[in-house]
Amino acid sequence: KEGNYLRLAILFSSVFLIISPMATPISCILSFITFTILQSSLVAAQTSSNISVGQTLTATTSGSAWISPGHNFAFGFHPLNSRSDLFLLAIWYAKIPDTIVWHANEGNSVPQGSTVTLDANQGLVLSDPQGNHLWNTSDDITGSVSYGFMSDTGNFVLSSTSDGAVWQSFEHPTDTLLPTQSLGIGFEVDSRLSETSFTKGRFQLRLIPDGNLVLNTRDLITGFAYGAYYVSTTNENPAVAGEKLVYNETGHMYILRKNGSNYDLLPQSKIAPSGKDYYQRATLNFDGVLSWYSIPKNSTDNRWSMIQSIPDNICMVTRNPQPAMDGGICGFNSICSLGNDQRPTCNCPKNYSLLNPNDTYGSCKPDFKLEGCEGYAERAEKGEYQMIHVPNTDWPFNDYERLDPYTEEDCKNSCLNDCFCAAAIFQTAGDVRGCWKKKGPLANGRHDRAVQGTSWIKVGNLNNSIDLINSSIAIPKKDKLKIVVSVLLGASVLANLFLLSTFYWQNFLLYHKKPVNLSDEDQRKTLR
Repeated sequence: KEGNYLRLAILFSSVFLIISPMATPISCILSFITFTILQSSLVAAQTSSNISVGQTLTATTSGSAWISPGHNFAFGFHPLNSRSDLFLLAIWYAKIPDTIVWHANEGNSVPQGSTVTLDANQGLVLSDPQGNHLWNTSDDITGSVSYGFMSDTGNFVLSSTSDGAVWQSFEHPTDTLLPTQSLGIGFEVDSRLSETSFTKGRFQLRLIPDGNLVLNTRDLITGFAYGAYYVSTTNENPAVAGEKLVYNETGHMYILRKNGSNYDLLPQSKIAPSGKDYYQRATLNFDGVLSWYSIPKNSTDNRWSMIQSIPDNICMVTRNPQPAMDGGICGFNSICSLGNDQRPTCNCPKNYSLLNPNDTYGSCKPDFKLEGCEGYAERAEKGEYQMIHVPNTDWPFNDYERLDPYTEEDCKNSCLNDCFCAAAIFQTAGDVRGCWKKKGPLANGRHDRAVQGTSWIKVGNLNNSIDLINSSIAIPKKDKLKIVVSVLLGASVLANLFLLSTFYWQNFLLYHKKPVNLSDEDQRKTLR
């Protein structure tokens, strides 16, 4: 600030000397030289890319950021759209600020007034407004820090004058990869939890020790990696197995094999015509789709174009190994279908609803009572359950019984009368013909024209379910009338019993109350 005030003072004094009627030619020349020096210092301050140890950024709505020399990327506190008082320590495109490519602190937001400071020993240090340390880079630093640098490739680097780079954001990716970024075996790219939540989500991109690049789901609590839904198959021979994922400066992404050959993920034919004129990125979306995007650097609408995505149809993938233990691309009891944008949507079957209303990609819960097998046959006879037709739908890893030869009607009724059965599919051709009964909870649900056979899902008949506690369950009008009449009659009987008891108790007290006689009263008066 003092430097800015000094520059302004010099500027005003220079202008004054020039326009002053007493100004001499020499003073005008001196003023011109001073003004030129001032302009040069301002330009240097704007384009300086090194961040000195001790420099700090503060999370405010009008806060500053550390910008790359070419004004391509920015590092700082990015305000979250949902809350004006919450911020994310992140890297984003300076010209497309809504597109975040890296974030710190496990994606957790911080309140207004938080700071990030460049420290010689700990590197980047994130603190809340009270000064409590929330996150730092100390565990990953390989030496002392002399300065920081926000590069035009999107890589934030901490450097030492003697050891070079001691930490860089490219070696700690979040959900996005950028050109010039290369990663070896063991790296992870984690999707965000949702469109608006940057904490770790359910999907991962990894180059595993056998040389395969895989996409897999993960457990949100423990981080355990479930079966892969995409495998690059670059481990067919140990001598040529994959050893590095490369995203070069032109936008070409490939797996570098041990023998020096490449396995293309994004072929040259799909790369933007001129990499220098386009921004490019690869993002593992929160729904599990890995997508490549590009946009002209001079774009005015900030709309990214999707170049390619894998897998082609995430709803129809085959898991490896089988069976996977999780709910699939969507949650348990949910059904995945592919949209026109090659992205999945998840829907609950009829008489099911989201377990978490805020998570449309999560599991679905039944809106009807799930009771044990005891007395199930009688309940089924009374029509408490029904089979609903769900065309072109399957849950391929939930089979527990196959019945063949069998008719379609027999298959449907067999599931309806079986307390273990949650769904059934009847196939008419080939090696898969017959009745396939599915156990619950249903996982890896998929809806697609490629799914053959006739499918049903068993649901509770809400019209036969009476639950006074759960108001979301419908009650038939006749049953409602019976309930109301019963409650009124019961209340009337209780009221009458209460009145009779009160009347009896009053009479009992009056009968047993001892009257005061006059002699006693006269004695009390005498004593007073």
